[in-house]
Order: sequence, then C-alpha cells, then structure tokens
Amino acid sequence: MFMSVALQTRGRPEKLASMIRSLIRAAKDPSRFEILLGVDSDDSTMAGFSLPGVQYRFVTLEPGLGAARRMSRLAGESRGRYIFFLNDDVESQTFGWDTIMEEATKGVSDGIQLIHVNDGVLGEQICIYPCISKEFLEVIGDPLSTPYRRWWADDHIHNIFYLLGQLGFPRIRYLPEVLFENEVGRARRGEAVKLPQYSEAFIADTQVDKRLFIESFDLRCRDALALACHLSSNPSSATIENWEHTLSRLPCFPRQTHYSKWTQKWHRRLFWPIFRGMASSIFKWQAKP
Repeated sequence: MFMSVALQTRGRPEKLASMIRSLIRAAKDPSRFEILLGVDSDDSTMAGFSLPGVQYRFVTLEPGLGAARRMSRLAGESRGRYIFFLNDDVESQTFGWDTIMEEATKGVSDGIQLIHVNDGVLGEQICIYPCISKEFLEVIGDPLSTPYRRWWADDHIHNIFYLLGQLGFPRIRYLPEVLFENEVGRARRGEAVKLPQYSEAFIADTQVDKRLFIESFDLRCRDALALACHLSSNPSSATIENWEHTLSRLPCFPRQTHYSKWTQKWHRRLFWPIFRGMASSIFKWQAKP
C-alpha cells in the first residue's frame, strides 16, 4: 500500500465526513491509500459514525494526548509506505492528488524525503501537513518524542529535513500544485467559514510548545545527522565533524517559518555566526513561561 492518510479528530463528525468525502472525490485511485481515524476513547460524538462505501480504520487514542503523541500513535498503526498527516477541517482542492504525491516519491529510492503539499496560506514556508516514509522512521525512530500539545509537531518534522538540507541533502519535495485547504485558507479565499476561537488554555499550550521547540533543537540536529550518515553510507570522521560544525553554526529559532525566511536573506547567513549566541539566548529567554 502506498499511503496511510492519518486524521486526528474530536467532536466534529459532520466535518470529518465532509473532509473524507473531499479526499475520496479528489483522488484518482483511492485503493492506493488507507484512512486512519484517530479518535479519543471518550469522544461520544463518534458513536455510530459511518460512511457507507468508504474504507477506514479507527485508532483509539487516550484522551488528553497532545498532537505529537497522537501523530506518533497513528504512524505506529499505519500500513502504508508513507504516512500523510491531515486534520479534519481540510478539503482537497486538487484532483489526482494521490497519484501526484506517489509520483513525487519516486524521485528518491531510499524513501528519505518530506513530501510537502500546499496549504494555500503558508505555502513553502512550513509543511503543516507532512507526508513522511516508514524508512525515515526506521532511521530516527519516533520523530515526535517531544510532547508538543498543538501546532509545533509539524514544525519539528519540517525542521529535521531543513537541517538535513543544510548538510547537503535537500530532501524536501514541495508540491505547490497539490492544494489542501483548511478553514483559514478557505476563509482567506472568501468562503463563508466560521473560524474557531482559541481558548486561554490553547494559547497557553502554544507557549509551552514554543519553548519545547527551542529546547529540542539539539535533538533535531541529532536526527538530521543520523539521516545524513544513513544517506552517506559510512562517512568519514572528518565528514561527520564538518556536519556537526555546520549544525553548530545554525540559529535556534522558535518556529520553522523563521528558518524559511532566514534562509532567503543572504546577509543573515553571512553574519549569523557573529550573533548566534546572543540571538539564541534572547529566544530562549522569550520562551520561558
């Protein structure tokens, strides 16, 4: 099986059903992927959920799990060679998205790459719907051991591949023509969409996640280094030392979008080593609860 589409959902069965229908309707060959539904064991709204003619599997999750641990659980239950993480408010806007994504994976024989679709808002800056391979997981293990509660799990995965690219292995395949829009994207396009209001608890979680993302920078560097060693087949100690030196000179930002913008500014790259220690200290201070 080519792909497992992993969906997290809670308390929105109608929206979930609409999302799945959109996914199937836009696919060229739905038999090439499975649908996994991550549902909390105490979510009574999903009792009796049914979509006739659509094949899907439930993955029962412990209530209260953060986004990162939910994604890890779904990845562990997947049967596809690739795992594509989506949310229940997404709608597919590209017919044949499945075959386009599968064709993109054929560019590398080892499977180590991030398939990055377009969300219509952040675009190439950050992959908020990451598609990763089982081979990637076999090399680094659980990519989401950091217990993010909300959004930063996507930043974490993207940043590993960003760091890998800094070591000379560009393995992010961006597909601007493959569009998966969430509610924010559809609202910006002018569609009448009621956007959610974030609670104080949600906002507090994002501040914790920001701090965790900064604190786990060394972990992501380690994963990028492991991937580089895997792709190089027994690199020399001098090569590994050079990679470690390269990673040590990179900034520690609180979001992947900062890296994307920083990379586009040549003068920042030129003078960054002078200010790295100062900037990292500032970001860490800002992230303290």
